[in-house]
Amino acid sequence: MKTLIATSILIAGLSFNLAATETETKASSIQRICTSYSEIATSIMEARQLNASIVNIIKAVDGETAIIEIIKKAYSQPLYSTDEYKKSAVVSFSNDIFLACYNTYA
Repeated sequence: MKTLIATSILIAGLSFNLAATETETKASSIQRICTSYSEIATSIMEARQLNASIVNIIKAVDGETAIIEIIKKAYSQPLYSTDEYKKSAVVSFSNDIFLACYNTYA
């Protein structure tokens, strides 16, 4: 439940605006956005590895299409039984989402 709440707060607080401000370059804007997606992916995969309900997680994102895609990808991954494999799955998934984002926008 803590993970679901943390995920909901993280998602609610994010703003995905690709337009770079005067003080922010396009590269730093992409870095910021992709880091945010990576953090969301971490929370979602942590929830997945705790066997949290996908229904509850999807409800928490309130129709955010990109985040629902991350949820679907996370829940298509195996559920591991050891902490070592769970941590590895979380890091690997987060990295994959960051790279996918970066390759899309860079």
